[in-house]
Amino acid sequence: MDGAVRFAVITPELTLEQRATVLGLHGKNVRIMVEPIDVPVEGLVDVTTEADPKTKCQRLRAVLYVWWKQLMPKLGNTTFQEFYDKKMESIITKVKDTLE
Repeated sequence: MDGAVRFAVITPELTLEQRATVLGLHGKNVRIMVEPIDVPVEGLVDVTTEADPKTKCQRLRAVLYVWWKQLMPKLGNTTFQEFYDKKMESIITKVKDTLE
């Protein structure tokens, strides 16, 4: 072992957008603050930063991922990439069909 500590986090129920945000962190190096909720903590300062917001494309992909995860039992062995490609083609076709 390298001395690392692994732990799981359970959240309250999240909205679809919040879940997509959390899933968007997959594979990224993140910082998490742990704060006791039943003990007052002195000296904490809220720091607001201008983090790069997700692009619309990244948000859509994250939402499609959550949708795929929810539908997985019905989809059988469909991979996320297959699901993503099919849904994106569907969206593109719908928009193209509205063009003159």
